[in-house]
Amino acid sequence: MRSTTIHQRGPAAVLGALSAFLLAACGTGGDPGAAPPTSTTASSVPAAPPSSAPLSPAPGEPVIGTRYAYDLYVHCGIEFAAFAGRTWKAEQPLPEPRPTPDERGITTYTGYLPGTAVLVDRDTLEFANDRVGTVRFHPVDQEPSPCE
Repeated sequence: MRSTTIHQRGPAAVLGALSAFLLAACGTGGDPGAAPPTSTTASSVPAAPPSSAPLSPAPGEPVIGTRYAYDLYVHCGIEFAAFAGRTWKAEQPLPEPRPTPDERGITTYTGYLPGTAVLVDRDTLEFANDRVGTVRFHPVDQEPSPCE
């Protein structure tokens, strides 16, 4: 007959293991104050509604005239965009769009507005979204200003 020994752990050991597990699960994020990266994906149709999964990055050299699904950071208003490794400034900045409920009546605020981005030419970027229409941007050498 085979003998099996069962070791019982004390409450302190169980609590320690549980604490380590919870800390590991919570420590998966990066800098909590950092804005999520802006990202893009090639698309021949208008942008789909946002999902919880990030979009694929835009190519380093996007093709002029190609529409890319793009989430524009709008937390402080529509003034700057980061696209294809460049900073762009809106010709006519707009205030931050108000969050709207989805088809289930739930309002979720991410600070981003889904839409499409297209390079009209090397120095002109257009962002389009059903709520704000089309916003035209041009490259700048300045960093986006923080919210005031």
